[in-house]
Amino acid sequence: MRIHMLATPSTDSGLLVLVIIVISIIIFVVKKGAENYKNEISNSSQNRVNRRKYTHSSSPKTGKKQENVHQELNHYVLARSLLTDAELNFKNTLENAVPRDTAIMCKVRMEDVVEVERGVEFRVRQQHRGHVKSRHFDFVICDRSSLRPLLAIELDDASHRSDQARMSDAKKDAICRVAGLPMLRVRVRGSYDRHELKRAIENAVN
Repeated sequence: MRIHMLATPSTDSGLLVLVIIVISIIIFVVKKGAENYKNEISNSSQNRVNRRKYTHSSSPKTGKKQENVHQELNHYVLARSLLTDAELNFKNTLENAVPRDTAIMCKVRMEDVVEVERGVEFRVRQQHRGHVKSRHFDFVICDRSSLRPLLAIELDDASHRSDQARMSDAKKDAICRVAGLPMLRVRVRGSYDRHELKRAIENAVN
């Protein structure tokens, strides 16, 4: 019994030390967590400020990337005219040769004038689109009120004399026939007779 009573104070002391250590650890963890939370709040606030500050500005990396893109795009110039000199010369006569209830459209995409009929399978549609894609008509005469295409006009210069150009022109003519669009081909000249051009247009449409 005496030995037990003597051991009790030593055991109580060990427990007290252990409790103190545990409490110290808990206090340290709580304080550390509080500091981390405070730092996170501070960083979050600073990030929001930075985002607002740089909303309309680029980072150095982004700015450099945009600069490189701009350098790749800095060789563009505004065209002197939508038409070549030969096309513009022809258009000046054409304006006096077409009926007043029509409108002249220049360099119109074929795909905007002739369409692939609905109901065909996807493969056939894509194949047909391939024949008109990246092609254009030099001029298209349209109804002024509805802009319905009435006549396509191609101005043929020396570049149309090669075998490849002839085949391309023949395909374009065939597409127009299938679509029901009259086609008029005019050779490039230094000048054009308005009355002669008017008769050619009337014959092509009728």
